[in-house]
Amino acid sequence: MRWCIEMKSPALLISDMDRTILTHDHALPQRVTEAFVRAKKDELRVVLASARSPKALLPYLDSLNVDGACICFNGGWIGNPRTGESVHNHVIPRELAADVFRYAEALGVTVLWYAGNDVFATQDNEVVTKETGITGEVLRHVKAVQEIPGEPNKIMCVAWDVEGQGQFDKIRNAFSRHMQLSRSHARLLEISPKGVDKAGAAAFVRDALGIAAADTAAAGDAENDLQMLRDVGFPVTVSNALPEIKAFAKFTAASCDEGGIADAVDWLLALRRNHSHAKGLAHA
Repeated sequence: MRWCIEMKSPALLISDMDRTILTHDHALPQRVTEAFVRAKKDELRVVLASARSPKALLPYLDSLNVDGACICFNGGWIGNPRTGESVHNHVIPRELAADVFRYAEALGVTVLWYAGNDVFATQDNEVVTKETGITGEVLRHVKAVQEIPGEPNKIMCVAWDVEGQGQFDKIRNAFSRHMQLSRSHARLLEISPKGVDKAGAAAFVRDALGIAAADTAAAGDAENDLQMLRDVGFPVTVSNALPEIKAFAKFTAASCDEGGIADAVDWLLALRRNHSHAKGLAHA
């Protein structure tokens, strides 16, 4: 007997890191590690897509069984963090980067300039120390933005208080025509080259691997993940995600603090097993 079955199966998972795989305290739960081990055994390909630098992803690659390309700087860098080799390395034009840096500083927002694995700051405060301590890049203090060499992969504005976060809209209004701006957290405004985002980078990776969007899963929690999740066949998320993401996600797991993404991975693996079983019946 031959059955006619139209089913899709996730072949690729592109996942955000912070507050999706990692907890709010930037820990990697053991059950998440175990789920990603199962994913590799079941040949579900995993690509990380993060606002972090390549260096800031390195500590997690072995635990998550991730090899090959990763998406860093919200799509500004695509390559292998282990080797440092990249296939895409987008930067913000220097003059434009300096303009947004000065503008945000004048509003009282803490500003960080990310170039490769270095972070430059003109301020020396608790916010700078805390943010760079989270991700582990090399922090370099300078007196003024003109002392920073080269061009950045991204600029990040940080505000831990509501008043400072209220300034983010002013920065968006001033620069959204020239740069890509999105929030990865309430306290963080990420600024990238115009047209560069996780969605575009994820599409590039899918095409390079020969995997259709319909056969791709994506996981994320924040504004900078939104379009990436909309573009795939299997959007999954965690309960701490934006309500807008949870509204269309096909699977919403428990909070990142409970290692919820592990359940989302297992749901995807169950779909793969069911699809394989159905194919077997179809050809019986």
